[in-house]
Amino acid sequence: TVKITVTATAQQGNLSGEGDVDVADAVRVINMYLKGEYDVKADADGDGEVNTADAVIIINAYLKK
Repeated sequence: TVKITVTATAQQGNLSGEGDVDVADAVRVINMYLKGEYDVKADADGDGEVNTADAVIIINAYLKK
């Protein structure tokens, strides 16, 4: 049995690292999706993929501020 623990140190969805999620972060997620790239910070729903659902989650988080 192997146990793997992954710890995200950055705020989910905050790709720019400025401390808050915003529309620019959602645009970065869409660009990553189109390029087939992955970053754990962009994977807002934690499903192991970067896709448009992650961008929607980030936009919703931004709108709820």
